[in-house]
Amino acid sequence: MSVVLRRSLFFHQQDNQVEDVYISLRQDLKTEVSNLLRLQDHPDLLGDWPEGKWSNSYGSATVTCSEWESEAESQKRLLQMQFIQHCRDHRWVTELRLGRIHGEEVVFFEEWSLLPFKPSIPFEEVPELLTFVSEWTCKNEDGMLANSIYAVSNERAEAFVDFIESPDRRLPIVLVSPSRDNSGYLLSDTGSMVRKVRGLAHVTRLKDSKAAQSLHLLLPHHGCYNGAVRIYWPGFKATDDPDLHPFWHPSRLRTVVDESEIHIDIFREVADRSPRIFARSADIERLEQQRLDEESEKRLTKLEEQLREQIRLRLQQQTDAELETLFGSYEEVERERDHEVRRLRWQLNKAWQGRQQLEPPDEQIVTQDILLSSRARRQYTSFDQQEQNYWDEHVLRKLLGEHLRDSQSEPVDGPNGTCWVYPRGKSADGRRLIYYIDDDRIYVCELFPGEEHDKEYRKLRNKGMDRQAYDGFEQWQCNETP
Repeated sequence: MSVVLRRSLFFHQQDNQVEDVYISLRQDLKTEVSNLLRLQDHPDLLGDWPEGKWSNSYGSATVTCSEWESEAESQKRLLQMQFIQHCRDHRWVTELRLGRIHGEEVVFFEEWSLLPFKPSIPFEEVPELLTFVSEWTCKNEDGMLANSIYAVSNERAEAFVDFIESPDRRLPIVLVSPSRDNSGYLLSDTGSMVRKVRGLAHVTRLKDSKAAQSLHLLLPHHGCYNGAVRIYWPGFKATDDPDLHPFWHPSRLRTVVDESEIHIDIFREVADRSPRIFARSADIERLEQQRLDEESEKRLTKLEEQLREQIRLRLQQQTDAELETLFGSYEEVERERDHEVRRLRWQLNKAWQGRQQLEPPDEQIVTQDILLSSRARRQYTSFDQQEQNYWDEHVLRKLLGEHLRDSQSEPVDGPNGTCWVYPRGKSADGRRLIYYIDDDRIYVCELFPGEEHDKEYRKLRNKGMDRQAYDGFEQWQCNETP
């Protein structure tokens, strides 16, 4: 599944006049789902919200939802929702998480995927699930108001340039300039633009032509003037090629009949970069991890109880003499029981946690082929048996888990389609691989067995991954039967 867009929004109790931000947002989301699926005339269908699965009458849109509340920390809650919308020859999958980190802070995280992936992504079709957020006070990943338009005066031009050049800025800036005579803006509906790129970019407006002139003096090669619009990407430097930062010339804007066309163009530019700019929300990942930990502990406790019951029944069926023969004494039975519990706990921890990360206990491993390129196979066969076993168990097998693979992969662009790095960044000991998916088959192009290969990896990334540069793909066979 190819992630094409991500965003996070943060809500604080003190900024919103409601009794409980999480509960109120959950209710607004329920109303949004009802509208999306056109269930307004059948409110009873959402009676079990937020637990259940619902579809519209045509079967073209489906919502699946569940909620977790921590038993250890009652303030922590996590709502997980998946919205699937079927289009002509593809479908959009929106993964939404609403999490309460503690009593005062709530985060919304959205991740959009397109199946099957297309080189030309129809961003104009991206499903919008959070239209109600316009009525809330929330912040983006830079800690600034996500629903606001920021105005830059002549006096604030220098401070604005400092913000543009800040290495800590994570979101792009969409800057709209006024006409030279201050008669107005060619892109006038900035409110709609804010709603379009909320949580993905800052929408900023120069107050007058004096501010535009000051900006031009400070950034002579990256100015914005006479009604033009420009995007400044994170990591901006004054020495950048101006073409790196998209620019809509006033002459182009004057020919546009429908301003929403420019809104879509800007959204496409910003959205296309969002998976590379934003990782999955760390706050949400911590909540998901805690949920998995608590569920794993509950499963372990249940298995321990079952084991104790089995031992109790076993004891009942034995005579004293048989017990003496089998165990020597009651203390021996106790030791055996404790040993079994420890062994069981170790096996569960090994199965659930793995060496890198705790996988979701309910995730089903999909029957899917993994194929190694001739280059990857040469690398694999050059490993000793112990290293091959490690790659089998802790890297290649984990590619079969869709949830783990999607959450821990990072896209790498190339001339013939996107490839992916797994794990994102790299593992603690430097191991990682590059792969792509085609027709539900996983094609592994390169293996990087350790940090000593970082230079080779960076060189490959800078050049761009070309799928067609790899051939001779053959089925991977695990050394050990899982």
